[in-house]
Amino acid sequence: MVGQAASATTVSVTPSPVVVGQPVTVKVHVAATAPGAGSPTGTVTVTDGTTGGPTCTTGALDASGNASCTLTETTPGTYTLTATYTGDTNFTGSTATTTETVSPAPTTTTPLTTPPTTPPANTVPVTAVPVAQADVVSQTSTGGLAYTGVNVVPLVVGGLTLVGAGAAAIAGSRRRRGR
Repeated sequence: MVGQAASATTVSVTPSPVVVGQPVTVKVHVAATAPGAGSPTGTVTVTDGTTGGPTCTTGALDASGNASCTLTETTPGTYTLTATYTGDTNFTGSTATTTETVSPAPTTTTPLTTPPTTPPANTVPVTAVPVAQADVVSQTSTGGLAYTGVNVVPLVVGGLTLVGAGAAAIAGSRRRRGR
């Protein structure tokens, strides 16, 4: 009976270094160690050494023992990536490590735009006129508003007059147009 031959794994990442959220391609190569011969089969799992961190599993090793997978880190730091080949019927498992440095993602500042000098289409004109000392707001016989008492500021929005007294009351009236 012939036993399993030893294998050797190598691992590399590109690009390196990277920023948070930038995927890297992890390339692995698994080969027979002398005096063994042939090509190992199976897949390789790659971890970043953190609990709950990202992992990736390669597709099947090709005839030359190569495969790859994609890994994306979500926090900055230096990670030790470990590629683990578990072996097959002819080859024992092996591992390899490499270091990946992940920098914070760059921040961007977007300047505020200057508001347009002309109002956009379909806007409603708004005017506010301070009225001194109004306690009571009532409608006059001509459809206007009368104010007495505390400070009140009527607000006219597209023909609708809103009146606010302090922070409490808002009343409204709408002028009817003749038909």
